[in-house]
Amino acid sequence: MYGSRLNCAFKLCFWFVILSKWSLWQWVAAVSSPADRSSLLSMKASIQADPGGLLSDWREDIDHCSWRGVKCDASGRVTSLNITCGDFNLKDIISVCQNKTPRPLDNSGYSKCSLKGRLAPAIGNLTELRVLLLPFNGLFGELPKEMSMLKFLEYIDLKGNKFSGSVPSWLGNISQLRALVLADNHFEGTISKEISNCRNLEILDLAGNKLSGTIPTFLKDMTSLRMILLSSNQFSGTIPIELTNNCSKLEHIHLEDNNLFGEIPKGFGGCSRLRSLLLSSNALSGSIPVDIGKLQELQVLDVSRNSLGGSIPEELSNCSQLSILVLTNNLPICQRFPCDTSLRQTSNNQKDEFNYFASIPGTLMALPSLQLLWAPGAAALASTLPSIWGSRLEVLNLASNSYIGNLPEGLMKCKRMVYLDLSDNKLEGVLPSMFIPCMVFFNVSANSLSGELPRKYVRNCSRSLLLDSIANYMQRPTLVDEMSFATWALSSYFSSLYCGVILNRLAGWFVEHNFSVVHDLSSNNFTGPLHSLMIADDLLSKSPAYGLFLSNNQLSGPLSRNLFKLCQELGGFSLKVSNNKAVGILPADAISTCISLRQFEAAGNQFIGEIPHGLERLKHLLILDLSSNDLSGGLPPELGQLQQLLFLILAKNNLTGMVPESYGQLSSLLVLDLSDNRLTGNIPRDLASLKNLRKLLLRNNCLSGFLPENLARLKYLNVLDVALNNLSDLVHHPLRSDALCAKISAVDNKLPRSYALSTTADKEGEGPYTGKIVQNSKGHPNPIMIASIVSGCAIGAVLIILLCVFFFTRDKSAQMFHRQEKRELVMFRHFESEITYENIFSATVNFSLDNLIGSGGFGATYKAELSPGRIVAVKRLSLDKFQGRKHFEAEIRTLGMVNHPNLVTLLGYHASDNEKFLIYNYFPGGNLENLIHNPRGDQLKWRVRLRIALNIAQALAFLHYGSNQKILHRDIKPSNVLLDKNLNAFLSDFGLAKLLSASETHATTDVEGTFGYVAPEYAMTCRVSEKADVYSYGVVLLELLSGKKALDPSFSRYGNGFNIVSWAAMFYKKGNCQEILAAGLWDEGPRSEMREVLRLAVKCTMASISVRPTMREVVDILREMG
Repeated sequence: MYGSRLNCAFKLCFWFVILSKWSLWQWVAAVSSPADRSSLLSMKASIQADPGGLLSDWREDIDHCSWRGVKCDASGRVTSLNITCGDFNLKDIISVCQNKTPRPLDNSGYSKCSLKGRLAPAIGNLTELRVLLLPFNGLFGELPKEMSMLKFLEYIDLKGNKFSGSVPSWLGNISQLRALVLADNHFEGTISKEISNCRNLEILDLAGNKLSGTIPTFLKDMTSLRMILLSSNQFSGTIPIELTNNCSKLEHIHLEDNNLFGEIPKGFGGCSRLRSLLLSSNALSGSIPVDIGKLQELQVLDVSRNSLGGSIPEELSNCSQLSILVLTNNLPICQRFPCDTSLRQTSNNQKDEFNYFASIPGTLMALPSLQLLWAPGAAALASTLPSIWGSRLEVLNLASNSYIGNLPEGLMKCKRMVYLDLSDNKLEGVLPSMFIPCMVFFNVSANSLSGELPRKYVRNCSRSLLLDSIANYMQRPTLVDEMSFATWALSSYFSSLYCGVILNRLAGWFVEHNFSVVHDLSSNNFTGPLHSLMIADDLLSKSPAYGLFLSNNQLSGPLSRNLFKLCQELGGFSLKVSNNKAVGILPADAISTCISLRQFEAAGNQFIGEIPHGLERLKHLLILDLSSNDLSGGLPPELGQLQQLLFLILAKNNLTGMVPESYGQLSSLLVLDLSDNRLTGNIPRDLASLKNLRKLLLRNNCLSGFLPENLARLKYLNVLDVALNNLSDLVHHPLRSDALCAKISAVDNKLPRSYALSTTADKEGEGPYTGKIVQNSKGHPNPIMIASIVSGCAIGAVLIILLCVFFFTRDKSAQMFHRQEKRELVMFRHFESEITYENIFSATVNFSLDNLIGSGGFGATYKAELSPGRIVAVKRLSLDKFQGRKHFEAEIRTLGMVNHPNLVTLLGYHASDNEKFLIYNYFPGGNLENLIHNPRGDQLKWRVRLRIALNIAQALAFLHYGSNQKILHRDIKPSNVLLDKNLNAFLSDFGLAKLLSASETHATTDVEGTFGYVAPEYAMTCRVSEKADVYSYGVVLLELLSGKKALDPSFSRYGNGFNIVSWAAMFYKKGNCQEILAAGLWDEGPRSEMREVLRLAVKCTMASISVRPTMREVVDILREMG
C-alpha cells in the first residue's frame, strides 16, 4: 500500500513538473510570438517599394506564420524567412549579350517583383531564425549589426542585392552558420579574420563584389568549407599555398576574374574531393601544376585568360571525371558559373588572353567524361589531331592551333557533338561524313579542306541537354543542386561560351534570337555544286536564326533553289556564297519568297542576267551584296522599299540606266556601292535623305550633271567616291568646305586640273585635313600650250567619240583597264607651303644622300626644304616590304586621323606601285638616341629627362586608349623619339610595324621590332599586346636614365646575356640606384623621384606581363612628379 501511494505521488510530481514547464514554455511563446510578428512588421515598414506584392499578406488580421515566405516552429517562433519572387531565367542572358561593354549586372533589373529598401534592425529580434533567404531583391545599405544576435542562424543568402560597406566582422559571432552567400552586392574592403570563427561554415560565397586585399590565409583553418567562391572581386597578390592545407573537404574553389598573379600553387592535388577549380581572368604565370592530375573527382578546370605557358601536363588525363576543360578563351563572358549562385558578366577589367602552351596532349581529348574542351589559339607547335576521342564530347573548340593533316575518323564517333570549331588551322583532305546538320555551330573555315560538300541529311539528332538548354534557357535554382552539378556546369558554361560566340563573331541580328545555328565552311577548297541546307529537322523545329557561310571556295554550278526552300521555318537566314565559281541566273522566285532572309552575299561569282525582281518582299533584309558578277539590266526601283537594308553593294557589274530616286527611301542604309557599272543620268538629290549613310561609292560610271549640294547635310558620310564620271562644277561644292568625309575622290570629272576637292576649310589651324587630294599644278598655261590644245581639239573630239563607243562596248575585263598612275599626294593636314609630288622630289634632290637624315627598318628619311624655312621630313618606304596598295592606303588613312601633341604628325602620303613615301613634320632637335648617347648626354638635367619620359608615355597611352581604335607601336626605341628645339619629345613611326607585318608573306612568324627592345613574350610567341609596348618603353626609360644603350658592351663583364634590363634589375634589387643613373644625376636629386622612376622602369620591363603597368598608370605616376 505504501509503495503504491509513493508511486502515485511520484507520478503526480512528475506531471506537475511537466505541466509547469509546458505552461512556462507557452507563456514564453505567447510573449515571443507577438514580438516576432512586430519585428516582421517593422521589417515590412522599412521596405520602400514592393512592386510584386510579396509582402501584401503581412497584415495584422493574418497569423504571421501564414505570411508569404515565413515559416515557424510549433510555438509560433519564426525559423525561416524566404522572400524572393522566383528564380532567374537564363533567357535573360540574351539581354546581357546585347550589351557589348562588360559590366556587373544590376540584379534588381531582372526581378520586376523584387523588394526595394533597407533590412531593418528589427530582424535581430527573430532569435530562433535558422534560414534567411532574401536573394535577388533591391535591398541596400549596410547589414544591421543586430543580426549578430541570431545565434542559431545556419543559412544566409542575400545575393543579388545592393548591400554595401564591409563584410561585417560580427558574422563571426554566428557560430552555427553553415552557408554565407553575399554574392553580387557592393561590399568593399577585406575579409575580416573573425569570419574564421564560423567553424561550421561550408559555403563562403562573396563573388561579384568589390572586395580587395589578398586571399585570406585563415581560410585554411575553416576545415568544414566545401565551397570558396570569391570570383569577380579585386583581390590581388598570389594564391596562398596555405589554401591547399587541410583542404580534404573542399569541392569548389572559384577565384576567377580578380588580379591574382604568381604561379598556381603546387598542392591542389591534395584537395582530393575538389570538383571545380576556376582560376580564369587573372594574371597567373608559370605552368599548370602536375599534381592537379591527382584530382580524381575534378569535373571543371578553367585556367583561361592568364599568362600561363609551358607544357600542359599529361597527368591531367588521369582526371577521369573531368568534364569541362577551358585552357584559353578570347570571347566575352556573358554569365558566371552556377556554383557561384550569381548571374553577372565579368568586371570592367576584361582580361586579355595570354595563355600559350607548347601543345595540347592528345590524351586529354580521349578522357571518358570530357564534354567540353575549349582551347582556341592555345598551342604553339603544329601537330595532328589525335585519332581517339571521348565519346561524350559535345563541345570542341580548337581553332587557331596550327593543326595539320586530315580530320580523323575517330572524331566522327562523337555523335553528341553540337559545337565544333576547327577554324584557322592547316587541315586538309576531304570533310568526313559528320553530323553537321545536328550541330548548332560548325566551323572549319580558313583551312585547306577539299572535295564536295557533304550531303548527309538527318531528321532526328541524338538527345542533347545542350540543345535543350540553349533553346529553352533552363531555369536556374536558387540554391546549388549538388546532385546535378555536372549537368549545371556543362549547361552554364556552354550557354556562356555560345552566347559569346554569337555576340563576338556574328552579325547583330543573331543576338535577337534565342536560338542560332551557324555552319561555316568558308575559305577552303571545296568544289562541286551549291546544294540544299545542312540543318536537321530537330533544329528547324526551334525556328532558329541560321547562317550558312560558303564563301571563298571553288564551288560551281547554278545557285540551287533548294537553298531557299526551308526559309519559312527559319527565324532568320544568312547565306554567304561570295568568291566561288557559281554561274547562271539567280533564282528570283526562290530568293524573293525567302522572307526570313537577312543577309545574301554572292559577290565574286559569274552570275548573269538581271538583279532578281521581287526582292522588295524581303522586309528583313540587312545586307545585299551581288558585286563582281556579270549582272546586267537596270537597278530595280523596288529595292527602295527595304527599310531595314544596311548594305547595298552592286559594284563591278554591267548595270545600266539611272540610279532610282526611290533609293533615297532606304532610311537605314549605311553603305551604297554602285561603282564600276555603266550607270547614266544624274545623282538623285533624294540620296541626301539617307541620314545614316557612311559610304557613297559611285566611281567609274557615266553619271553626269551636278553632285547634289544637299549631300553636305549627311553628317555621318565619311567616304564619297564619284571619280571617273562626267560630273560638273565640283570645285565650288559645299563639301569642299565641310569637313564631313574622311575620303572624297572626284578625279577625272569635268573640273579644271588645277583644282581638287577638299574636305576641310582652307584656313590654317581649323583642324586636320582629312582627305585632300592635290593634283600636279604648274600654274597658268602659256600661249604655246594654248595653241597646242586648240590645234588638237578636232583630233580630241574624234578620239572622245571613239572612246565613248569603246566604253559602251567593252567587256568587263576591259572595263577595268590599267590607268596610268597619277603623281598625286593625299594630305591630312594643312602646311604653310604648297606640297606637290614634284617639289618633294626637288626638295630632296631626288632623295639624295645629302638630304638623308635617318634610316631604319621601314625605309629612309630625308629632309625636304620646300621653301625658305618651310621644312618637312619625308620617309621613303621600302617597296619590297610594303605590298598591297589598297590595304596600305586604308591603314595610312587611319593613321592620318590620329592626332596628339606628343605624336609626330603625319601630314600626307603618296602611294603608287613604284613609289611610296610619307610626309611628316620636321624636328630640328634630332632624335633621343643621338641626344643621350653623345658625349654631352650626361649633362641632361633631371627635369628634362622626366619631361621626355612623360611625353613618350602620353603618346603611347593615347595610342593604346585614346584613339578610335587601339594602335600598337611595336617598335619603340630612342631613334623613334624625335625632339624639337626645346627638347620636347614626339613619338614617330607608330602603326608602321602593323603595316609591315600585314604586307609581308612571313608575317605570321616574324617579329617586328628592334633587338634589345622587343618584349620576351613577343619574341617567343609572336603575340603582341600593349604590354609589349610597355616593355619597350621601359627599356627606353632605362636608357634615358642611365645613358647606356640597350645592349651596351659594358654589360659583358656581368655575365653572358646581360642587357640593360637584367643589369638595371640587378642593381635595383641591391638598392644601388646610384649605379644605374647617369654620372652626376644622383647628386642633382630629388632622389625619391629618381628611385620611383627607376622602380617604374624595372616594373615595365618585368618578364611577366601581368606585373607591368599600363601606359595610363605610367602617365599618372610621372604626372605626379611633374
